[in-house]
Amino acid sequence: MLYSLVSMYLIFYLTDILQFPDSTLWWLNGILLVARIFDAVNDPIMGVFVDNTNSRFGKFKP
Repeated sequence: MLYSLVSMYLIFYLTDILQFPDSTLWWLNGILLVARIFDAVNDPIMGVFVDNTNSRFGKFKP
């Protein structure tokens, strides 16, 4: 939820305050899209690592 709020504010700031050209906004949206895809792929992988961790400190401690 925090990521969505920050990205929406960033898009508003860049379009209405700084008035960047369309090509820059396309690049920015592409970067945000790649970050969301990475997050969607990375979260289940980290969940598998945590679920399969058996140490003397417990699952969530390093």
